[in-house]
Amino acid sequence: MNLSKKILLGISMISMIFATNVDAAQRTIEADGEYIVGEGMGEDFSTAKERARVFALRNASEQAGVFVESISEVKKLRLTRDEIRTISANVLQVVGDPKFEIVPIDDKAISFKCYVVVVVDDENINEQLMKDRGELIDATRRYKEVVDERDRIQNELDELKLKYASAINEIERQKIRDQVKKNDEEFLATRYFEIGYQKDIEKKYSEAIENYSKAIELNPEFAEAYNNRGNTYYAQGNLNQAISDYNKVIELNPISSMAYNARGNAYSSRGDISQAIADYKKALELDPNNEDARESLNRLQNKK
Repeated sequence: MNLSKKILLGISMISMIFATNVDAAQRTIEADGEYIVGEGMGEDFSTAKERARVFALRNASEQAGVFVESISEVKKLRLTRDEIRTISANVLQVVGDPKFEIVPIDDKAISFKCYVVVVVDDENINEQLMKDRGELIDATRRYKEVVDERDRIQNELDELKLKYASAINEIERQKIRDQVKKNDEEFLATRYFEIGYQKDIEKKYSEAIENYSKAIELNPEFAEAYNNRGNTYYAQGNLNQAISDYNKVIELNPISSMAYNARGNAYSSRGDISQAIADYKKALELDPNNEDARESLNRLQNKK
């Protein structure tokens, strides 16, 4: 395979090795991921390592999905593929530090490889499966948005590599390098977001906010990071900060029914009933199937 084709692929998913006892409560998964850096692009090597780590964890998550699906079938639960992916990502417990290997391919490319060991605990899977259906649907939607954004970033980078290979002058190459730097920042933002989301699940709210804030610093237009930070502020009872973040989500995505609903909840908790009602109505205007907004609106209107 020539270098340009390797770059187009962007990654090389290496085979996974699994050590597990089907009767055990814990299952150990070993997984590898690889990311290839081309010459002259100005890619940050620490970011390249993170990309390799993400691909290794994705490999591990895919295998964890086999266990999630098996347990859900025993419980006679019917999960969508995206729901299985979401639960699988949430139950991975990384064991120790990932191992990295940097291998020159030739004088024009470097391979960054990452090896991870994770444990999947059946008890954690059962805990996820027992969650409220609405909570799972919301978590799935959020996780899919992050995965889609990460895929968009990777696809964009693959295209930039192809453009760089055919660039005809230094001005054009420098412009592409600037775009690569921005792409690196956007990628790291999704990593901080994922860490923040995991801390949220663990109810470590201060750490969650810290990571969401890092994501926003790297990508000021990361609407989902503002949304999740707002949710975390709300969970802490910091309603003014939550409303400020929901305002930013709505500024970035004016048709987000979920953001209007979330801001309505914050207004309601703060005692601003008229503003809460207005937000719930707007949420329903944007999405008539938003049952959370409908129930909250009915509750407030019945109190009048």
